[in-house]
Amino acid sequence: VSVFDPAGVELEVSAASEDPFSPGLTRARNLAGERGLDLKMHAGLAGEAVSPKLDTLIPASRGACHDIVVVRDSNVTLAPGQIAAMVGQLREDVGLVCAVPVVDDVVDLGGEVEAAFINGFHARVLRFGQGLGFGAGIGKVMVFRRSALDRAGGITAIASTIAEDHAAAKAFARAGLSVRLSDAPARQRL
Repeated sequence: VSVFDPAGVELEVSAASEDPFSPGLTRARNLAGERGLDLKMHAGLAGEAVSPKLDTLIPASRGACHDIVVVRDSNVTLAPGQIAAMVGQLREDVGLVCAVPVVDDVVDLGGEVEAAFINGFHARVLRFGQGLGFGAGIGKVMVFRRSALDRAGGITAIASTIAEDHAAAKAFARAGLSVRLSDAPARQRL
């Protein structure tokens, strides 16, 4: 729901999935209809990236009209105004803004194990690293400018790895752009 309540940010909404019948696309379609928003739907893989997530996002990214891109996983919820705050962190020297994930809804034992890691030291280590000047790409929620990604080598700079979020952070750093963490977390369901 959070992507449909951007608190003053002009945006277009695209939803992408490998599966045209995914529950995430269905939910996005329903929410867009409830709010009277235009929604661009993208299903399938581009066949250009090792990461299935990135390969799914390539057509949506190419079809986008705006320079600012927000990538959010379907199991993530953001606080009202969080997208606008993350966009506000984009400056000339910042290439990527990511939200640190925290788990607040667990549905099974595997989720409990993952939540113990994520809610334990994961966020602390990421924040500590940022304090030392290290940027980490975290793919749950990423905000960047397409023009900055182009400056960092474009999609091809991150297409050869499964960890597109980490590759993006490295590509932005090589281009002299920093990676920042948002103040608010990305709440996720596992």
